[in-house]
Amino acid sequence: MNACVECYFIGVFRRILTAFGLLLVVTTVCNAHFFTQPGGFLYAQYKLNHKVIVTTADGKMAVVLKNDEYPNLHRALITTFDLTSGVVLDNESMGFGPLGVELAETENGIRVVVLTSEGGPRKIYLFSLDSAGNLTLINSTQLTTSGTDLGSNIVVSAGSQTGFAIVASADFQVKELVTFSLVNASILNRYSASNPQWQIYADLVVSLMERNDKRILTFMNDVSAAPRLQLIDVFNPLEPVDLGGIPLPNSGSFLGSGNGAAAFSLDGRYAFTGSPYMELVAVDLQTMQAISHIDGTYGCSNVRILENVQERLLAAQCFGNPGANDLSGGIRLINATNPAQISVINTFNLSNADVISRGDVVFSKTGKHMLVQTGQRLLAVTVPALTTAWTEPVPGATESFPVASHDLVLYGEHERVLGAWGNTATLFGLFEVDRRRRGQTVSD
Repeated sequence: MNACVECYFIGVFRRILTAFGLLLVVTTVCNAHFFTQPGGFLYAQYKLNHKVIVTTADGKMAVVLKNDEYPNLHRALITTFDLTSGVVLDNESMGFGPLGVELAETENGIRVVVLTSEGGPRKIYLFSLDSAGNLTLINSTQLTTSGTDLGSNIVVSAGSQTGFAIVASADFQVKELVTFSLVNASILNRYSASNPQWQIYADLVVSLMERNDKRILTFMNDVSAAPRLQLIDVFNPLEPVDLGGIPLPNSGSFLGSGNGAAAFSLDGRYAFTGSPYMELVAVDLQTMQAISHIDGTYGCSNVRILENVQERLLAAQCFGNPGANDLSGGIRLINATNPAQISVINTFNLSNADVISRGDVVFSKTGKHMLVQTGQRLLAVTVPALTTAWTEPVPGATESFPVASHDLVLYGEHERVLGAWGNTATLFGLFEVDRRRRGQTVSD
């Protein structure tokens, strides 16, 4: 029986027994399962800064953005499916050139936003998502008339019911921060950057920090000679304020792939980021200064954070120098408890094929594991030793022919991880993070 379908029927049976005051002991859980869906991730191969998977907060449903099937490969296809059974709940197609998807649980219900390239003039599609997994289009809005296919990902704020994206203006002379509504997809504000230091490029990543009555956007400005972390205050989404750029250390050479995404401390004071021209840097958002960094021969991206009252850890994907034919790299585990003195704890090395296929990395919520996605496998490694706890090979992938890898998402009370792979086709992996739960009593 299909592992996830089996898990679904066990869940139904368990609820029946619970209703009669009984406890079910199961020896099979939805532990390891690959499955496919219609559509593909052709566009996701080249747009590394956009999400292709989001999940609802209750861990019951996933929303995936793909390109449609042949002959409509350029159309965007959005699919919802049940995370227990894997059953597809709804499909909607739209637009041209799928880029990214975001989800926000607002006071008006769950909203899903899709960003498409439309061949350059980027556009958003706003959907509502009900408890049965049905998508309903609310509205669509063109963000720019520019024919230049450059710009950022989208980020959303559930509290303010707004979303943000940076796009090229029609004449490509001005970069615009567009604020749009999660109520009706209307454009609420266009903030044109008068600062000549603002730049726009294909892998521009906007990150959103919402902490302690603060709402700040960050993005890497000029990733080459003079990198800066640009800050925009959007506490009032209708009146963005450019706070300026924070100069960052520069290694002086190109150190591989990196996208400038930022991770933020729980108190909202510190940001941690990397780029192709530096390994990793800690930034004080209050004093507007870079306060420490790691020197090395790797460029870092996909910075993730795990923070509790005892410590603050970072995970970052690091890549070698392609100009020197050094494609080596790995996952750095970094101690950032004191942001003024960040240091490497350990490194999990990856093969060249794994590095080339990129992938994702996330911490488990318990902090016991780090999940590492490559084009050949999904691994769970222990923290801080970074020893392999378990490995799931990707079907059909080899060292010579790795599969394009995209996002990892953690969900559910008993943590499970959902991963996406593929290009012209889609492949999903659904696994339980802590394999020691196999065969234990399940009572929820």
